[in-house]
Amino acid sequence: MIFSVIDKALLIRRLSPQFLKIMKLTAILLTIAFLQVHAKSFPQITLSLKNVPVEKVFYEIERQAGYGFLYTRAMLSDLPSVTIKVKNAPVKEVLNQCFRGQPMEYSIESNMIVVKRKTIAKPSPIASPDPVPPVEIRGRVLNASGEPIQNVSVSIVGSQTGTATNTDGRFALTAPDNKNIVLEFSSVGYQTKRVTVGNQPEVNVVLEQDVSGLDDVVVVGYESVKRSDLTGSVGTLKMGDVSKAPVSSFVEAMAGRIAGVQVSSAEGTPGELPDIIIRGPGSATQGNGPLYVIDGFPTEDADQTRLNIDDIESVSVLKDASATAIYGSRAANGVIVIETKRGKISKPVVSYNAFLGYQPVPKMIPMMDAYEYVKLESEFSSQYDQLYMDSTMTLEDYKNVKSIDWQELVFRPAITQSHSIAVRGGSAKTKYSLSGSIYKKNGMIIHSDYNRVQGRLALDQEVTKNITVGITADYNRFNTSGQQVSEGAMAYENLGLRNFFFMQVWGFPPVARLSDTLTDGQRVDLTEQERDPSNETSSVSPLTTARNNKQSSATALFTTNMYMNYEITKNLTLRLRGAFSSNSRENDMFRPARAASLTNVNGTTATYNTSNNKSWSTDNTLTWKKKINAHHVDVMAGFSVAANSSSSFGYAARNIPVEALGIY
Repeated sequence: MIFSVIDKALLIRRLSPQFLKIMKLTAILLTIAFLQVHAKSFPQITLSLKNVPVEKVFYEIERQAGYGFLYTRAMLSDLPSVTIKVKNAPVKEVLNQCFRGQPMEYSIESNMIVVKRKTIAKPSPIASPDPVPPVEIRGRVLNASGEPIQNVSVSIVGSQTGTATNTDGRFALTAPDNKNIVLEFSSVGYQTKRVTVGNQPEVNVVLEQDVSGLDDVVVVGYESVKRSDLTGSVGTLKMGDVSKAPVSSFVEAMAGRIAGVQVSSAEGTPGELPDIIIRGPGSATQGNGPLYVIDGFPTEDADQTRLNIDDIESVSVLKDASATAIYGSRAANGVIVIETKRGKISKPVVSYNAFLGYQPVPKMIPMMDAYEYVKLESEFSSQYDQLYMDSTMTLEDYKNVKSIDWQELVFRPAITQSHSIAVRGGSAKTKYSLSGSIYKKNGMIIHSDYNRVQGRLALDQEVTKNITVGITADYNRFNTSGQQVSEGAMAYENLGLRNFFFMQVWGFPPVARLSDTLTDGQRVDLTEQERDPSNETSSVSPLTTARNNKQSSATALFTTNMYMNYEITKNLTLRLRGAFSSNSRENDMFRPARAASLTNVNGTTATYNTSNNKSWSTDNTLTWKKKINAHHVDVMAGFSVAANSSSSFGYAARNIPVEALGIY
């Protein structure tokens, strides 16, 4: 033992001092390396970040802990900013805070952190319930006296389903189910009412008369009175409802809105004014149109009713014979009184209204195809067998021949657009209204349309405390063009022309004859021909007529009126008014020989005519009004003077040798 100790001592003594230093340095380096490996396995992160992108957190983890990240920028594009504050926290705690509430998840693989979107399990499909069968709802509408009401509008609230009551006041409609069905009943002169159907087998409703409008002011003749003071029958048009209707004039919007007023259209061409009949026609041979009174001035010119709907303040219809006491025999067919908008005391108010409408062809008449047409022709006469059939072409073969439906070629969906802008306002002394509008409508027949441009100015000025003057000026220009569809319209009987357009559309053959065969064996395409090549006596094809028949009309209308009010005393007022209007119209028609109608034997024909109508009028009234207790006394005296003049010029030509020159 002692030897051993002595030997060890001797060994230690033999080691040099340098060797001992190397051993100490090696031990220190091994200790540092061990500490680094330990730190790498358990990194601690310290962060203080506020409202930063998620990528900023990734960068700090990578910088402090040495981890790498695997992700795409698209994963993080929609993630909100994050706020993190940690001190000496492990990586997992930092990542959990970063992804809290986020649709993200992560996994750590060695020194790499893989970021990915969370996978959301799709819910298992739920079997759809059996469809609920539709429910039929029936009922009756009566008034307070127990009498049935006809033409009451019945609709399901929140849907497009509706109907109207018959002469016995009964109705029936079908609803998709019987849950929470609410019916709305509305009719002119009655209060609108809503009724919940529930489990009622039959819905019976009593409508009350609408008396809330008794205090409304109605313009009648030369003055405005309360509805409750009227003794005659007067209907009014609610302009709030009319302005929402996509129509070109207020006349179209009157349809179905005023009791006793019938509005109908003869042919529906673009720009055509509907016919108005108040309480039935009054004559079998003369016109039944009403008298129009626009801003106090009467006129029988229907063109002057082509007002911009946004410029109309009110419309009143005088329906009984009492209107003749004011306007004489001209009011025998009723009177429509129109008041336009004027400026009011306010800052300048700019309004813009526009709409775009699409009107498809509602329905086409089912036509015979090639097989049905040839079969019918062969049944009429055996000679058609030679025209349409031979050894290579039998009747059955026509089932595979392409047919032509001329309706699809000459009809089209119609586009309507309207733009209206106005500036109105004024002060206590000056009030103004300036407006303009553009209206365009395509016809359902190709190459037919209607365009209108209108401008209007109204100005009121208080000259003195007792004198007020005003002026209104309106310019209206509209153009119509295209094929006329009614018998006799633009026909010019002196030229022997008549309009058989729809006869051509519905009567022209849907397939060519066998003789109409080209050298390559293909049959002639009738859509590219003016008429059936093998039948020169046939009428011109409707497509040729619609393309080449030129008919147009241009109208320029200018109206202006002025007034002066002089308040002589508190109860006595003098009103002087004057008006002037000018209506110029040009009509032209050019019909090439290849577009002539069946009865036209005059070759290429043309007509042109112009007309100018001018009128002026003046109305002067002196009115005394006095209120005595509960009584109102109105006394008016006045006189009116009116005059008009007209001129026209036109010419016509037939058998024009060079149709390329046109009408001019």
